[in-house]
Parts: sequence; C-alpha cells; structure tokens
Amino acid sequence: DLDADERRTYRVDRFDGEPGLGAAGQFEVPADFVVGESFPADPKELPDSIDVGTDLATVRVDSLDVGVVLGQYGRAAVLAEHDDGSVDFAIPCSNVQAFIHWLFGFVERAEVLAPPALRRIVVDELDALIGGDS
Repeated sequence: DLDADERRTYRVDRFDGEPGLGAAGQFEVPADFVVGESFPADPKELPDSIDVGTDLATVRVDSLDVGVVLGQYGRAAVLAEHDDGSVDFAIPCSNVQAFIHWLFGFVERAEVLAPPALRRIVVDELDALIGGDS
C-alpha cells in the first residue's frame, strides 16, 4: 500500500472494476519479501465472504482424533478436556469452506459447539449432503 507505506494483502474477489497497472519498472519487489510468509499456512485462517461472528470455532474432537488435532494446533488450542477423552479445541474458522472441509474429515468424531452461526452452516451442509431438512 503505497499510501500507507506498508505491506498489505488484498482479496481480488473484493476488487471493484479492473485493476490499473502502473508503468513498467514503477514498482520493485522488496528484497526481503517472501510470498510464502505473506499468507497463513492454514487455509482456515484466510477470510472468506461468510461471517460467523468470530475467527475461532469451538470444536469437540473425539478421543480417537485428539492426537491429530494436537499435532496440527498444539496444546495452546485446547479449551477443555473431558473424562471420555474428548477435547474441545479453538480452531480457526475465518474461511468457513476450508473449515468445513477440515471438519468433515473427522466424519462423526468432531462437533462444532460454537459459534451458533457456524454450527448452523455445518448442519445445513450436512443436510444438503444427505438431502434432508433440519
């Protein structure tokens, strides 16, 4: 952002109209710029157009898969541990579609507890998959 003199990331799906191009050679890529460090590694952290009111979901994961989620997010993501071995985790959900893709990989061994708007979207997606109405 030349006006603010800082690096920013822009979503192209939010552009209005055609982007303009400056003269050739007008911009030089900073020497310390690394594209892989400009975006989160976890696609669930990239925002999308669905707003569920928060960037973190509370997900209860069955004891069989707790190790998998710990490997992905570490102990810092643990919100609560239960007597049956299940664990509640704080999981990024800024990108709802990426979050749903991740969640459905656990089949019935993970449940969205919050936020309610995200839980509703997950239930609707499941209903659509089985052709039902909730």
